[in-house]
Amino acid sequence: DDMLDVLRLDLRKKLDEYYNCTDHKRKAILKQDIINNVKQQLKEQSINVDFGDLDLSGNDQFFLWHTWFYDVFSQGGFDIVIGNPPYVNVQLMRDVDKGLYKKLYSVFIKRCDLFALFVEIGLMHLSADVGIVTFIIPSVVHSNMSYTKLRDIILNNRWLQEVCYTGGDVFNAPTVDTTILICNKSGSTDVTLKNAIDFSRPSVRNVPAGYFSLFNNVISVVGSTDAEGLLSKIMNDHFELLCKRFTVFQGIVTGNNPAFVFECESEALAKGIEKELLHPLCHGRDIDKYMVKSRNRRILYIDDSIDIENYPNAKKWLMNYKDKLETRREVRRNVINWFNLQWPRAKAELDLKEKILIQNTRNEALKKRMVATLDDTGIYGTQGLNFIIPKDEKADLLYLLGILNSKLINYLFATKFLNLAINPHCSWIDIHC
Repeated sequence: DDMLDVLRLDLRKKLDEYYNCTDHKRKAILKQDIINNVKQQLKEQSINVDFGDLDLSGNDQFFLWHTWFYDVFSQGGFDIVIGNPPYVNVQLMRDVDKGLYKKLYSVFIKRCDLFALFVEIGLMHLSADVGIVTFIIPSVVHSNMSYTKLRDIILNNRWLQEVCYTGGDVFNAPTVDTTILICNKSGSTDVTLKNAIDFSRPSVRNVPAGYFSLFNNVISVVGSTDAEGLLSKIMNDHFELLCKRFTVFQGIVTGNNPAFVFECESEALAKGIEKELLHPLCHGRDIDKYMVKSRNRRILYIDDSIDIENYPNAKKWLMNYKDKLETRREVRRNVINWFNLQWPRAKAELDLKEKILIQNTRNEALKKRMVATLDDTGIYGTQGLNFIIPKDEKADLLYLLGILNSKLINYLFATKFLNLAINPHCSWIDIHC
């Protein structure tokens, strides 16, 4: 289009003059001319945007990278990109924003934090083909499933050059544990791993560029060269996967603990709740290695199989929480009744007398990363626990329990899987059963 060509040429001239202009009044006029040019180009392409009072020169909603840095992008992008992006949990994002992120960013999956989108922009859109991209971001990027695609981009392209784990004391304000990732888009033959919690005296080692492919592209910094041979024996395809012999599932999500969870049976019975609906319950904190510390709690278990009209006392109790229970997503989508547990899991599996219980969340700083025990009473559990049950008579729970509580598996989790959440699924642990 001739008009677009004229506008683009004019924009190029105005930008060149803007970059070299030292007169503030003239610079302000040029900036407005540039903005008007961009608006006119959009209009010529039948792109109707209601800018309102938005300032196109820079605001908190978008930035015209390819306009204000035309010289840079005409040569392929920035040679160096350095950033400390915002850390914004997915729960704090608007649904409309999440929908846009899913469409526009390949790394936005599951419970992805906003920082990951900035890393994708830096790697895929702002940096040159031989650029260096460095970000300080939460260390959950090392191993959390929500950042699988981001790690795959970095590691499969052999871009990762250095990982510097800095812990939780980098910023003055309380924040998450952080890490510094340095990516070299020219490619790296090896990766420098720094454990820099003591920043003045970091421990440093190097591993080959393809090293983390042994661990499904999960990144870890801590560890030792001496242990690599042992770990490579564990992480291989010759062992059976856990899921072949066992079923693994997370505990119950109530959607409102005060409505469904009681500290003891007498408390629940005092509320008039029918005893038939009450089951022994554990939170994650109620177990330790090889022991259940408390079975006192009770859960009011109601799933789709329960006719609430047959239990008037339980219904009367839950009416106290009806307004809050109705706000749950599954209720609003008509997936469950307002009085049901949000995710009750399979009752037949919870009722099994023998099953392994594993704490779902462990602080990274704790030496005991894996905590598992055997239940032989048919106890239920909330989402703070994961359960493992056998699929057949050859699945030996006691044998598996010994492995899970071993120093070897604990070391594996402490060095290779830094998630706070312990998710014992076949994607991370290969055990010869």
